[in-house]
Parts: sequence; structure tokens; C-alpha cells
Amino acid sequence: MSQDFENLASAPVSTGYFTFKSEKNWSQIDSLKYNDFFTLDVKKLSTIYNCIPFNHYVEVEDNYFTKDQLTFMNSTAEQAKKEYESELEEKNSESLKNIKKSTCEDTIEEDLDFLLSLKEPIKKNISGSIANVTSTNSRKNEPKIKSHSDKSKPIDLEKWLDSVLDD
Repeated sequence: MSQDFENLASAPVSTGYFTFKSEKNWSQIDSLKYNDFFTLDVKKLSTIYNCIPFNHYVEVEDNYFTKDQLTFMNSTAEQAKKEYESELEEKNSESLKNIKKSTCEDTIEEDLDFLLSLKEPIKKNISGSIANVTSTNSRKNEPKIKSHSDKSKPIDLEKWLDSVLDD
């Protein structure tokens, strides 16, 4: 019996002597897939934690601190809060810039593909429906927009495309 105890005592702590049947396949699971789910950004957590005055997160009443200590704790918390808000604004502005760039590039490519697929330039006629869109108050103050459909000369597709691309 002492030999069994010696074997058990000499076994590394990470591998137990006893495992359940359901636990045997745990070593085969690829933990790299799930690492992002269980990470903790300690720097960000400490930044957020510093935004709370010391006496509040320790839950100690204010009468145990001097006025100087309370003002110091509140001022450091305010400063940490301003720093954290500036970090958030920077990250938001960077992400918005990236989103705008990608959307703008996508729409330009789609518009160009659409324009190149056209055989003739698009002719837009202004209908009388624009005049009906104005509200009743603006009808009294402003004259109605007159619709007219002038037949313009057909524009050469290449010249038109060049002018669009030059803009």
C-alpha cells in the first residue's frame, strides 16, 4: 500500500491520479481557439478602476478621511476619468476613420463598375413631384418649383466618364 502512495505522491500536480471519464477528452481540446474568450486586459481594468475614488470602492465612510485626502482621491479619480475618456475618443475616431475609408472605397468601386457597365448615359428628368414635396407653410412663402424637362444633347460617354473621374 505504501508503494501506491509513493506513486501518487511522485505524480506531478498537473496530472491527477483520478479523472472522470468525461474529463479524459479535455486534454484533446484545442485551447488556442478559446483563448480570446478568457483574456483579461488588466491595464484597461486598472484604468477604469482608477476612475473610482478610493473611498468609494473600499466602501469606507468619508468621515474617516481628512478633507485633503478626500480632495486628493476625488481629483485623482477625475484625472483618471479624463484620461480614460480621451483614450476612448481616440479609439472611436480611429475606428470611424477606418470605417469611412472602407465604405468610401467600396462605393467608389461599385459606382465605377456601374458606370462602366452603362451603354448610354443616364438621363434624369425632373418631375412635378418635387414641387408637391414642399410643406403647406413653405407653399405660402415660396413659389412652387417649376418642372421642366429640357431635352439635352446626348453626352459622349467617354467625355462624361472622364469628367466624372476628374472630379
